[in-house]
Amino acid sequence: AVVSTQSTGELLSTNLAPKSNSVSEAYMFNHIKQEPGEGLSIYMSRVKEKAHKCEFGTFYDRMVRDRFLYGLRDTNFRSHLLSKAGVDTAAKVLEAAVAKENAMSANSAMSGSSTNFVGKNCNRSGSGGQKFHRKDQNKNSLVCSKCTLKGHKAADCKVKCR
Repeated sequence: AVVSTQSTGELLSTNLAPKSNSVSEAYMFNHIKQEPGEGLSIYMSRVKEKAHKCEFGTFYDRMVRDRFLYGLRDTNFRSHLLSKAGVDTAAKVLEAAVAKENAMSANSAMSGSSTNFVGKNCNRSGSGGQKFHRKDQNKNSLVCSKCTLKGHKAADCKVKCR
């Protein structure tokens, strides 16, 4: 008997593909936590990927939002997001989280927590031989605006967007 490619594909996927168990998928979903060094966008992508396997139906967005918040590494960061009004969807939570993370990164860069000064001659101050100090760029203070990971700029980002 001749079997068409469509029915062969259906037979393979029906008989060889592992069947998803919504209870075990929900268990794995409920144990997702942000990994050390993992950016917020990547973490949200992982949460959404697991949620798609859980058959949440109309509760999908709420479950994604809540799991994202529960799994954040930084409890102070989570408290800040929970205190904000209007973060009622997963997208709004991610937007607020990325904005807060960027603000924190900019603040730490401005405060100069890791200061390496280099003396340079500067004529801008009016007295020719006066020294002016400039901070060296600390790689750990950089946060990529593309993937939200620390340690590089968007121009140097190697993460491929989905």
